[in-house]
Amino acid sequence: MKSGSSFKTEAEAQRIGWLVAGFVQQRLNDAERDELDAWITASDENQVLFEELISPAFIEKGKQTYEAVDADAAYEKLKQRIQTGERKVKKIKKATIFSIAASLVFLVTVAVIYQMNSRKTNTPTVAVAAGTIEPGGNYAELITENGKHVTLAGLKNGLIDSLDGVEVLKTTDGQLSYLDNQHPALVYHILRTPVGGQYRLVLPDGSLVWLNAGSSLRFPVRFDGTERRVELMGEGYFEIVPAAKLIAEGKQQTLQPFIVTIDDVDVEVLGTHFNVNAYKDEAGIKTTLLEGKVKIVHGNGKDEVVLKPGEQAIAGRGVMLRVERVVSTEEVIAWKNGWFDFKNASIEQIMQQAKRWYSIDSVVYTANIKKKFDAEILRSESIEKLLSLLELTGGVHFTIKNKTIYVLP
Repeated sequence: MKSGSSFKTEAEAQRIGWLVAGFVQQRLNDAERDELDAWITASDENQVLFEELISPAFIEKGKQTYEAVDADAAYEKLKQRIQTGERKVKKIKKATIFSIAASLVFLVTVAVIYQMNSRKTNTPTVAVAAGTIEPGGNYAELITENGKHVTLAGLKNGLIDSLDGVEVLKTTDGQLSYLDNQHPALVYHILRTPVGGQYRLVLPDGSLVWLNAGSSLRFPVRFDGTERRVELMGEGYFEIVPAAKLIAEGKQQTLQPFIVTIDDVDVEVLGTHFNVNAYKDEAGIKTTLLEGKVKIVHGNGKDEVVLKPGEQAIAGRGVMLRVERVVSTEEVIAWKNGWFDFKNASIEQIMQQAKRWYSIDSVVYTANIKKKFDAEILRSESIEKLLSLLELTGGVHFTIKNKTIYVLP
């Protein structure tokens, strides 16, 4: 990706502001989204700036900032920036500037230009000393019942050989499929992702599972009996085929509820979309429902609750079963869509996710950072970009030595 960016005309700057604002407001069509994507990928500065502009914290801060800024000064800065790329500038009436000053489009347009100028000298630079911290990718291993380990990275798409007659397809990079597997014996496989790995799985009934980094799923190669049960460690997002649909299609004779087991917690499903976060370093097992209905059974039936969409149940590991309303389900499943999405997050929460995704050895906290952070960034970006985005808030700084990150005030 190239460095540097500029706007040669007033219209170009306003166009980018309009597109970014449209992205925030979710009103862009496909052609406009492609146009915005082209600008984002044109330079590193554009990428980082875009991620800052769509952050709720930046928008709120920007509103407060630009309300306090002299409109004349903002107009002159805009005009001067445009003049660097063309000889003449079409005169804009001050009334026009005042009329749009409160709009998100104007806010983002001025922010684009102002930040591009100031970034040349004021962009925080994370200090890095030796060692490379790489982002994660589609890495996993498949473990058969007889103990065979198959590394999936680098395998060609198609049927995976030597799995004791079990038909397993690698359908694309980062996805395995057991769909309609008819292996005669009831045997189990385990799909395991390392730290910095992710993978998607199509279960024998067609249900989809996304596994986050440092996670595993144990499942039968075909579903038989009275239930469809799998065992999860770590974090997974599930899109389950309803039992009624399978019966209607003749793929199932009796009602087989889908059950995800995590320690002493069962998540029972009839057909739904939900996320389960069950990492060992989390305080409890969090099940977040996006669509449908699930029943959480905790402690061998001692506690149970039925979730509605937008609710999260927290259970296990010394935590009493409770239900909370989730402010943003998009934040919960951002990892599945390739993003980090932090809202009012502590630096410890952010670094906890970073450690699972990047090749980080350790995080050392040299100060108690009380500030909360809002940030959105693609998981494919470097750790340096994530840390630089956090440094822009002025509430934290970082140094990287080898693969250790030092958190500084």
